[in-house]
This record gives sequence, C-alpha cells and structure tokens, in this order.
Amino acid sequence: IASRLVCEWGMSPALGPIAFRQGGGGFLGEVSQMQAHSEMTAQRIDTEIKQVIDTCLDTATAILTRHNRFLHKFAEALLINETMDAGEVDIVYQGYLKERKLERLLTDQRGHEEHTVITSTTTQEPMEDVS
Repeated sequence: IASRLVCEWGMSPALGPIAFRQGGGGFLGEVSQMQAHSEMTAQRIDTEIKQVIDTCLDTATAILTRHNRFLHKFAEALLINETMDAGEVDIVYQGYLKERKLERLLTDQRGHEEHTVITSTTTQEPMEDVS
C-alpha cells in the first residue's frame, strides 16, 4: 500500500503528484516495464515509502497505547464470551468510558483536596511567642 501511495497515486509531499513506473514481474502476460527514473529518484522513492510505513507504525502504536486499557477489557470480555456482537462491544466500551470518567473525577477531587490542604497550611497565622 505504501509503495502504491508513493509510486502510483503520487501521494508523497516530497515527490509530488507524479506516478512512477516500476518494473513488474510479468504477471499473466504483462510486459515488464523499464524503470523510467534515475537511481537518485529511486532512492527518494524508497525513502518516502519508508517514511509512510514509519509514520503509520507510529500512529498505530500511539492508538494502541492510548486505548490499551480498553483493549485489555475487550480481550477479557472475549475470553468469557468468545464471540460478541456490536451491542456487546458497545456495552464493554461504555463501561470503559464510565470507568475513565470516574477516575478523572476522583483525580480532580484529590487534586482539589490537596490544593485546599496546601493553601490552608500556608495561610495560617504564625504562632505567637509565649516566652
């Protein structure tokens, strides 16, 4: 897919909207095409293809990391039920969202309580000298 994005569909910002012919393997009577670009361009194409793949890998890793807890909950539900329809997946997801919301509320509440304690201890009157 990355190769087709860059070579056939011209979806590389660095190379522009140009279709580059690539030599084929001669599948079902196709005639192998000669390479119509220089070695330097071929290297740029390879670099662009690698960049597309690396970007997609980074995006996929970020998505999986961000939703890791949900994926584990989903896997647990699948271990119990083995198959799930869309409604059951939605139930697991909604439960996960409620759990996250509760955690955020508790975190905000703890942060507010800590701020209140810190503020009240720093604004106390200094103790009088009784000697």
